[in-house]
Amino acid sequence: MKSGLKRTLLGVSAALACLSLTVSGASAQEQTKPQIQPRQLPAPQVTPQRIPQVGPRQPLQIQPGEAEPPLELSAPVEVSERESAAADDRFRKLVEAGVRDILENREDTETLITDRDLERLQRGLAGDFEAYLDEVSEEMRVRNAEAPAPLDPIVFAVADLGSNALASRDEADIRRSLSERLGEFDDAPGELRELLSKGAPAKDLYGALDKALEEEGGGDAVSGGGRAESSSVSSLLCTGETGAGTGSDSGGGACTPKPNGLMAKWWFPMKPHLGCVRNQANRGTCAAFAMTANAEMRASQMRAKKYNFSEQFSYHISEIRTGRQRWREGMVTQDVITEWTSRGTSLAPESQWPYNPSRNMGSLNKRGTATWQDDIYNNACSGYSGYCTSRAFQGGQNGNATTFYHPSAIIFSAVNIRAANHSKYTWGAFRSREKVLTSDVVNALKTRPVVVGVSVTDKLMNAWGSSYIVWSSSDKNAGGGHAMLIVGYVPKGSLHSGAPKPEGSGFFIVRNSWSTGYGDCGYIYLDEKYVRKQMTSLTSFSVK
Repeated sequence: MKSGLKRTLLGVSAALACLSLTVSGASAQEQTKPQIQPRQLPAPQVTPQRIPQVGPRQPLQIQPGEAEPPLELSAPVEVSERESAAADDRFRKLVEAGVRDILENREDTETLITDRDLERLQRGLAGDFEAYLDEVSEEMRVRNAEAPAPLDPIVFAVADLGSNALASRDEADIRRSLSERLGEFDDAPGELRELLSKGAPAKDLYGALDKALEEEGGGDAVSGGGRAESSSVSSLLCTGETGAGTGSDSGGGACTPKPNGLMAKWWFPMKPHLGCVRNQANRGTCAAFAMTANAEMRASQMRAKKYNFSEQFSYHISEIRTGRQRWREGMVTQDVITEWTSRGTSLAPESQWPYNPSRNMGSLNKRGTATWQDDIYNNACSGYSGYCTSRAFQGGQNGNATTFYHPSAIIFSAVNIRAANHSKYTWGAFRSREKVLTSDVVNALKTRPVVVGVSVTDKLMNAWGSSYIVWSSSDKNAGGGHAMLIVGYVPKGSLHSGAPKPEGSGFFIVRNSWSTGYGDCGYIYLDEKYVRKQMTSLTSFSVK
């Protein structure tokens, strides 16, 4: 089977909120626990482009009762009231679909949300849903006021599941997703093309896909195209990124992986395209970080150079197109990816709008009103000199919240990269969670990274001194959702001596956005059963 088949895989893009992580307000450098060793590999030959810098701007601190004045040097993005209302309606429908999926598959979802929280969510849907969301958001903030990270409400993870459930039943969407992938390559299996042209049902398309993957077969298919490294340790470089900014999104720079970790022991197809690990710091922007990292790696594949795109812009443009959610941290990734790819959204260089870590950001301030568009986060712009407001999306808006603003000085042509087609990895009526992971995702990792949404557990929250996470029924749910990027996979039959025994088929290599001090230089190794039990969404998209 030719290599183009590897790119015909299908699945779901979905939603997730996320949790942010800082340690007692420490800087990214202070959070980075491993000692940085001298690089052991030569730096890639990359010639950074000269990109005009956006000048320092005074942040806009909105006070209670004040109207928001217009920001200087701002570019408008229009969102009609109809679009906003449609996004509001879709969010509620995603939550409702997620609740149905949980009830229909309680054995698979029992660790994602407790019975108590599920019952409470059902009451919220049956009553005043906005009041329920406000109540849960405030409780989560209070509960985690002294913890190292505030968690977003579990409702976002439920919406994430709802996105997957709806996509897995939408046969037109399944055929459209497969057609997009097949249209790029000439060597895709003829049987699959024929079934698509005849409008075959999803179960037949999945059957043809499985047959093709089995024919490809062999150890390469099982391992995701990986192999053992010839050396025991290799340094993760962080240099020469086109579009790099002030370093405000930095996760700590170069880092030497742990000798017993998979980053040191294993080569995998996506490894040459890994960029610098970032740090989302004190904001719930994980989805933007995972999606931006996906775009950076795909751009590296396409142009053979490393990039640093602006998570500040990615989060801003994503939030303002997600209805009333835009005034709360967290987003529905499936909707955002669809927006990005359908509009061909441009990626901004990090230097054009550097990330604001909002290290002094306080709790949500409703300013004494019941209108979501009045909400701000206290001190969100404190210590930041760039273009900023205290709203979740950190840009401006007009009085009717139909026009939103970001810096007009952003020069997108400096990198000229746009989002393109997306792939969906769904589980449900025709495909089990295990099949999606061990077949679709493992094979997809030969040619692309995959954004994963998970329901967070204590082990994941506390993996600062460890790298491997093995599934355990006693691992408690921490109550929120998070987005990361799967970049590789190692089957248990290929693991080196000294590696822990995984539950399930092997370990996935996952890039996080909590600095290089987390896990193994910012990466964590999740066994297949952990991902299978905790995942709420899987998606990937290309760039052009």
